[in-house]
Order: sequence, then C-alpha cells, then structure tokens
Amino acid sequence: AVRQLISFPPGAVFEHLRDNPEESQELAALRAEVQRAHEADQLFLQGVAALERFGARPPAEVLANAEALTADFRRALEVYPRHHAAAVWMAQVLGLAAQVKPPLEPDRARAYLEEAVRHNPSDLAITEALARLALERGDKDEAHKYIERIRALAPYSRLAATEMP
Repeated sequence: AVRQLISFPPGAVFEHLRDNPEESQELAALRAEVQRAHEADQLFLQGVAALERFGARPPAEVLANAEALTADFRRALEVYPRHHAAAVWMAQVLGLAAQVKPPLEPDRARAYLEEAVRHNPSDLAITEALARLALERGDKDEAHKYIERIRALAPYSRLAATEMP
C-alpha cells in the first residue's frame, strides 16, 4: 500500500483539496509538508533501487561510486531534511566507502565519515572509525569527543574503555 501511495505523481495526494476556497494556512502548510515528504520518499526509493542494481561490492568500488550511490538520498534530504531513512542509508554507503583497505587519504575518509555520522549519529561503526582516525592523527580532543559518544552508544566497546591522557 505504501509503494502504491508513493507511486502517485507529486501533487496527486492532495488533489481533491486543491481548489478549496476555505483552505486554512495550517492545511496549506500540512499539504506542503506531506508533498515534500512524498517527493522525498520517491527519491529515497530511487536510491534504494540504485543500490540494488549496484549490488554487494567491495568498499573500493563503493568509494569509486559514492557520489552516484548517494545522489538520490542527498536529493531526498534536500527536499525533506527530516527523511530519516534517506539519512541512514546515505550514512551506510558513506561509512562503507570510508572503510577502503588500504585506507584512502585520511582527510577524505574523515570527510565521508563525518558526513555519515551527521546523518546517522547513533551508528557505532562510523563513530568508532572517526575515533580511530583521530587517535591515528594524534588529535586527542577529537578522539575524546568520539570516545565519549561511543561510551554512550556502547559502554562495553573496546574503544569505550580507552583512557585519554
């Protein structure tokens, strides 16, 4: 039923209310919000379909295609910034792309991971990767920030037990 609703063209969801002369501002705002969410859902599903076509591949291939693989999720978030599913899926793609072995240049990995954690702050693997990068760089303040987040997410994690000088 959800896919059927999402398959309607933008604007069709509230078509029967379009010419209502007594429309309130609240109803107009609600209609605009639902319409943006509907458009974002369509973009999200396009992104999921693109990932399905891409298939399971090693991180190096995900990295090489990261921009294309996240394009629909990014557009969904531009249309409707509170689209949680688009944020989580984009974070997963960026997190996988940043796990290339041997590591890609640290600044690029850090940029991908920071964007991923902005979209999915409760992702433990991404937060741990950011903490490890900070420790490798010797940035104790940044490492401490991420280790504190890890302690909140998973108190029994190895990194949560890390003592900062």
